[in-house]
Amino acid sequence: MYLLVFHFPKPEEKDKTTIVENVEEILMDVFRKSDIGLFEFPEKVPSLHSLYSRKNCTRYEVLELIRIGVVEILHHYCGMGTYMFQSRDDDEIFCKIECTDDILYEEADLSCYKLQMNSDLEEIPKVKEMMPYIPFSKEKYSKNHNLYARFGDGLLRNVDKIRLMERIIRSHLNVEMMIKHQLIIDFFPLHEESEITFFKSTLLKYTELSIDVPIQRIRDYFGEKVAFYYLWLQFYTNKLFVLSFLGLILWIVGFLRFGTKDSNSISVYEWGELLFAVIVCLWAAFFQIFWERLSKFYACKFGTQDSKEQEQEREDFSGTLVKNQITGMVEKVFPKKQRLLRQAISYCSTLFMIGFVIALTMSLFIYRAILLEGGSRGYGPMILAIANTLQIVIMNKIYDWMAEKLNDWENHKTQSDYENAFIVKKVGYQFVNYYISLFYIAFIKEHFEGCDNKNCMAELNYNLWVMFIINLVFNVIEITSPILSAQAKLGEEEKKVQLMHAQGKVARIEMSYAEAQGKFEKIELLGEYLELAMNYGYIIFFCVAFPLGPFIYWLYNILELRSDSYKFLTLSKRPFPQEASDIGVWSDVMKFLSFVAVITNIGLMIFTKNLFLLPAADRWWVFIIIEHTILLLMIMLINHYPSVSEFLKNLEIRHDILTKLHFYQNLTKEGSKKAFEVKFTVDPQVNFKDNEK
Repeated sequence: MYLLVFHFPKPEEKDKTTIVENVEEILMDVFRKSDIGLFEFPEKVPSLHSLYSRKNCTRYEVLELIRIGVVEILHHYCGMGTYMFQSRDDDEIFCKIECTDDILYEEADLSCYKLQMNSDLEEIPKVKEMMPYIPFSKEKYSKNHNLYARFGDGLLRNVDKIRLMERIIRSHLNVEMMIKHQLIIDFFPLHEESEITFFKSTLLKYTELSIDVPIQRIRDYFGEKVAFYYLWLQFYTNKLFVLSFLGLILWIVGFLRFGTKDSNSISVYEWGELLFAVIVCLWAAFFQIFWERLSKFYACKFGTQDSKEQEQEREDFSGTLVKNQITGMVEKVFPKKQRLLRQAISYCSTLFMIGFVIALTMSLFIYRAILLEGGSRGYGPMILAIANTLQIVIMNKIYDWMAEKLNDWENHKTQSDYENAFIVKKVGYQFVNYYISLFYIAFIKEHFEGCDNKNCMAELNYNLWVMFIINLVFNVIEITSPILSAQAKLGEEEKKVQLMHAQGKVARIEMSYAEAQGKFEKIELLGEYLELAMNYGYIIFFCVAFPLGPFIYWLYNILELRSDSYKFLTLSKRPFPQEASDIGVWSDVMKFLSFVAVITNIGLMIFTKNLFLLPAADRWWVFIIIEHTILLLMIMLINHYPSVSEFLKNLEIRHDILTKLHFYQNLTKEGSKKAFEVKFTVDPQVNFKDNEK
């Protein structure tokens, strides 16, 4: 079964006249060898001999010889089989890759790859469902064939096979450098039609409001990183239902109270607002606590508690090649002082953009004051709310471009470093861009220009409604634009293929399954997390002014899960499965937003609402007492409430017992770069059609 694909560009006629001057650098970057004699079996890569002996050559020769060299390495060093075919418009070449289980077992043994223990070794029912993960050992397996859980005819799921194949290939080829030098277009795992059909039947139920995500199956297909995103989104949506129910009740009471003059009902409603504000703060604390418990439970279930998957060097990372004095390996390094200087400049640029957004927001309120100068309310509030929301969207797009450029310029070596730096920039900026106008209306506007009808809570509610509606429109555009873009690209190619066919040129009418996936985009979770985090802020910051918010965003989260699933399953390439033990830095982001929510909600009730009818000086004392009390309670809950359940503690103890009872091995192995014996017929031929295997 073919699981992986190398997507090559096909050399063009113009490449025959394009001279490549840095052949030595390319070969060093891609194969990590400065000379052909450094290959373990140089006679098995004849296509690379001529490249290593030349200072420069045409790009046509580089593309052809390196593609053939890659296939030779896949055959003779990785022990894998390949099938190559051209795209239907004859401008790309796809190389599908397969591998035998025997080679993967050998790599699993050499790299101490963890597999789940067989549940037959355990008698306790609950433990049978969550058996521990132990390193694969051929020696142990030969003595006890019942040691590891089986999946079908073997020990390896397809997700395990993909991981092991990727490890073997990357030990011989630097895929990121191949992309950087435009020797390949991409390298990706193939989707499985049967699994896609299953996920569509379970995740794309737009008529259902219930959420039941098959987390284990998602993990077995996409890997733990994507599984934790689904798990978090499901957990967040389910917990939000409780808050949405309370908010809906409060909104109904508030709506009905306008039809009565009974002052007691108003007083009861205001006390209800205060109670709701306190409940939201405590809900946010318990949300963090129970998410941490759930993530640790699933990390144990997935066997990723101590996940430390080795990261690859980013293709865009640039540096000087030096020999590591400790490991003896040649690696790229970038001066630390230079990176710190670049980071300082980047953060100063971000601060400038934050200041610019604040000034732009204030200018909108000044403009609104001018519109209202005549004493007529008119369309001033609506114009301001729409303009403010458009400003948020437009400035986000501008800063997205700027932050990406700055982050690239900082030259991070690994993807996690790159993403963490990007998250800090984006969250810091978007926190101000999304909420500054709302904070101004809630706490400052009354003292400078006054609120509409002297009711800042009502004006805040109005702005939140307008922002939600316009953001919903832009989110619909964001969801549909990739679909329309993909259809447009496919339509252009269809016209090209039809024209080539009419002219009698070599082209197939049909598009193969693997070729279609080569046109998909990569899954990017960072943007999904960021959008949900900012919406989380809307919910908990201003819940007393917008009690219907939790209910609306509960519905929105259900739609988000469906739309993300559609995008991942039909518009995105299957990602390489990445290990994870939680959602990473996003837990800290949500925790920070939860603490800010205490300040905003209590501030709204004490200062904006003036619930206790206190003079301005006394409000501060009441605010500090209530806010500090709730914050202290939240901190105590988050820090001292057990983050690991008693069941999980006992389960981990039982896992240790099972591991020591059935398995003992030195776990210091670091994997292999050996050349595996080829098990397939070597066929470097580029075929006309995909064999669709």
